[in-house]
Amino acid sequence: MPRGIIASLVHLSQQPSVASTRLIAAHNDKGYGFLIDDQKQQIYFSHEMVVGHQGFDLLRQGMLVDFVRDSSPYLCATSVQQVPAESREKADGVEPDERA
Repeated sequence: MPRGIIASLVHLSQQPSVASTRLIAAHNDKGYGFLIDDQKQQIYFSHEMVVGHQGFDLLRQGMLVDFVRDSSPYLCATSVQQVPAESREKADGVEPDERA
């Protein structure tokens, strides 16, 4: 699975939740973002493509993510998910207990 770094995020629902809506207040963030892959290509993704119940809420600029490239003619990502801390540390060549 390719990896990329989140270059930018656009959050569309940064307003307070309204009781009459069907959105769940704890995780109602919608939006889109762009990530940069290892070939320095900018790839688009929407909040719907982020894995997990609160996936888009937890993403931050500069974060390392795994993704699947869509088969469309445009550069789009699907199944965007945050790389676990253990995988990031192994990729850096540092074991988790060596960090201080």
